[in-house]
Amino acid sequence: MENTKFIAKEKPTKKRFHMLTLIFLSVVINYMDRTNISVAAAALTEELSLTSVQMGLIFSAFGWTYSILQIPGGITVDLVKTRILYPFILIMWSLATLVQGMVSSFAALIGCRMAIGAFEAPSYPCNNKIITTWFPENERASAIAVYTSGQFIGLAFLMPFLAIIQNNFGRRGLFIISGIIGIFWAIIWYIFYRDPQEHPSINEQELSLLADTTPDKTKKINQRKVILLVQTLFPYFQVKNSGVFI
Repeated sequence: MENTKFIAKEKPTKKRFHMLTLIFLSVVINYMDRTNISVAAAALTEELSLTSVQMGLIFSAFGWTYSILQIPGGITVDLVKTRILYPFILIMWSLATLVQGMVSSFAALIGCRMAIGAFEAPSYPCNNKIITTWFPENERASAIAVYTSGQFIGLAFLMPFLAIIQNNFGRRGLFIISGIIGIFWAIIWYIFYRDPQEHPSINEQELSLLADTTPDKTKKINQRKVILLVQTLFPYFQVKNSGVFI
């Protein structure tokens, strides 16, 4: 009697969720380094005799470079390998955070905050590139929702933790410890992050899943239906070929 063999199909590995965890924790650290200045604000004002205007400039200095460098940051993300770029910017903004604990002047604090903004600017384009690389189309929105939730954890749940650090080690200790955490995390990132094709333990099933990014045909919008809808809603318009005419 001939034996019938059943070969179970191997399930896709879940390495993409490991990458999502790396992004999530990076976002938490990102926002920790953005917001620790607010925890230290009272101590800075007292220690350096800063005015409310000066503190306002210190707070806003981050946004100056962060906003200006968003587009250059995105271009950089397209040009530089993620495994190299992300640890680099993590280390650089963490060093700027750490240096805040060593300076004692208004100008130096402005410079540090601008540096943090500059090096954090490519971080979200990096996050989006990783999600696009590591997740199939039908999982990307959920993955983005998971990592963006890290910013609210960084803003809300870490504030008491940062306040405890400052209470025990002062405002200098707050910045130094925050910076050390970021540098340590950059090393972990470099060790564990890989693009899908370079990951040592991803299987072929998950690679095939990531490669299948063709949009579902059922989700495509029928152009003719759109034209008919426009004609129905706007009867005074004539839709002809590729133009819309009154």
